[in-house]
Amino acid sequence: MAKHLCVTLLLFAPLFVRAQRPPLSGRVRVVERGGQFRVRIVQHHPDLRVRLVQGGPHAEGLWQLVDAHEDFTVQLVDAHEDFTVQLVDAHPGIPSGFSRLRPQR
Repeated sequence: MAKHLCVTLLLFAPLFVRAQRPPLSGRVRVVERGGQFRVRIVQHHPDLRVRLVQGGPHAEGLWQLVDAHEDFTVQLVDAHEDFTVQLVDAHPGIPSGFSRLRPQR
């Protein structure tokens, strides 16, 4: 029984991991509590470089802040984050080097 459970978990683990990966672009609503993702803003070595835009957040690292009809919600935190972001004016996306958002091989 335990062996079958382990095999089942191994087979379906990629689906669970993919479901937890945050969208890299989209319409974002910042909430006080209960966000889908806990995000910490940093100045150096982010998991994602984010550029805030007024519309058309269709490329990696582009976020449009909205009050309704969001694609996902984030809660800004000082610790225990799901991932970190750096707000930038240019070159948004996953930086080269280590990032928790980079797909593992």
